[in-house]
Amino acid sequence: MLDIAEDGAGAWIWDSERVEAVLRESGLDLSRLRVFPETALRRPAVDEIRLVRCLDGVEGQVWRRKELAASRWWAEPPLEIEWSRFQRASGVEPSELIAVPPAVPANDDWLRGPWPRRRNAISLLSVGIPQIATAAAIAMLAVTAYQFGEIVRLGRAIAEVRKSAETLAVSAQPLETARRQTVAANARAQAIFGLEGADAQLALMARIAEQLPPNGATFTSWVYQGNDLTFTIANSAQPIDSTFIIRRIEGIKNLQVGQADLATDGRTLTMRVRVRPR
Repeated sequence: MLDIAEDGAGAWIWDSERVEAVLRESGLDLSRLRVFPETALRRPAVDEIRLVRCLDGVEGQVWRRKELAASRWWAEPPLEIEWSRFQRASGVEPSELIAVPPAVPANDDWLRGPWPRRRNAISLLSVGIPQIATAAAIAMLAVTAYQFGEIVRLGRAIAEVRKSAETLAVSAQPLETARRQTVAANARAQAIFGLEGADAQLALMARIAEQLPPNGATFTSWVYQGNDLTFTIANSAQPIDSTFIIRRIEGIKNLQVGQADLATDGRTLTMRVRVRPR
């Protein structure tokens, strides 16, 4: 049985062969009976989450704007975890979730006819399925299911999400390209400024050597790690003018003198400098 609404469609499905077999055993005239789910003959709600006591078991219902958005049947009142999952699966906002309510009794809220039919519902019975049961019999003997509009709305939501994801992917492409270029440029810069190549270290050594006085001073050690350089200058012929050398090296662009230690004999100078990126 179908129910057509403005933004979707709902369907009740049951085992007609099982119902027909049971009713035949009861001696009922199938030609004079029509099949309707119990829910379709109970008074509908407006905007409500409720648990309805059926002739057999209970049914959870989510109503939105007079439309049955979702329902689920249990043989016994559901546990809190089951009720919570049902609400979340039905699209209920977290702030609107409620605890398991008392089941609404059947009482006398039966309708004279199914409410979906009043809204131009389409009955599967009219296209060849045997008209075989009353609403009460169906409620007790047939397994029914109803999911109103959620399939249609879910399909629309998935389509919107996919469209948004594609748009974001396209708009993010330039950013991803720029990020990759930046990473590559940074790697190249680290290779240059880090002086990982022998040629670069020889060039730096030559720049420092140009600042030494022409009196026989030479390098005796050279250690480069990361951006920190430690080297030693020695002069066996005469004492080293450490003040002169430090000032000259401080004048080299991209070098920052951190420490300078002059040996007690004045003929060995060890310096620690930091190489700054250009």
